[in-house]
Amino acid sequence: MEYCNIAAMVSTLVVATRLTLAKRHSTKVFLVTGFLLMMAYNIWMSLIITPDLSFTDLLFPIIFQGAASGFLFVPIIIFTVSALPVQTGTTGLVVAAYTRFTATLNSISGFYNLQLYFNQHFKEGLLASLTPENFMVADQLKNDQAVFLAKGFSASQAAFMAGNTLQQNIARQTQLLAFRGVFMSIAALLFVVAMLVLMLPAINKTFLHWNRRMMIPSGSL
Repeated sequence: MEYCNIAAMVSTLVVATRLTLAKRHSTKVFLVTGFLLMMAYNIWMSLIITPDLSFTDLLFPIIFQGAASGFLFVPIIIFTVSALPVQTGTTGLVVAAYTRFTATLNSISGFYNLQLYFNQHFKEGLLASLTPENFMVADQLKNDQAVFLAKGFSASQAAFMAGNTLQQNIARQTQLLAFRGVFMSIAALLFVVAMLVLMLPAINKTFLHWNRRMMIPSGSL
C-alpha cells in the first residue's frame, strides 16, 4: 500500500517540478490541484470507512493522497524558500525542513484533538439514545443474551456479556463516526483553502484597482 502512495507522490512531484522549471504553469495551478485532490481523498475515506477495509478499498484514496502530496510539495517549498531573505543562503532549506516538521506536528495534534472532540460528541449522542423506549436496543440485548445462553452461560453471565457486547459496539461505532467527522472537516477546510488560493489574486487586484480609483481625484479621470 505504501509503495502505491510513494509512486503516486514521486510521479506528480516529477511532473510538477518539470512543468515549473519549464515555466508552463504557475504554482497556483499545482496548489489548487493538490488541495482538491487531498479534499477528494478525505471525502472518499469518509464514505468508505468501515472496520474491515480491504486493499482495493484503500488503493485509489491512497493514490489520491500521494498525488496531492506531490503536487503540493513543489509550490510550498518554492514559496517558503523564496520568502526568506537573500542572506540566509542555504539555510533556507533548513528553514523549509523545519517548517515542514512543525506543520507535521501541528497536523498530528490537530487530528488527535478533532478525533477526541468527535468521539465524545458521537458517544454522547449514542448514549442518549439508549433509553427504555428504544426497542431496537432492547431487542439487540435479548438476542445477544440468547446467543450466550445457547453457548451454556448462566443468565447473569449472559446478561453481563450482552452488556459488554453493546458497549463494544458503541465504542466501535463512535470511533468510525469520529473518523468520518474528522475526514469531512478536513475536506471542508481544504476546499476553503483551495478557493482562497484560486480567488485571492483576483480579489487583491480588484481591491488595488478600487483603492487606486479612490485615491485619484475625480477630475483627472
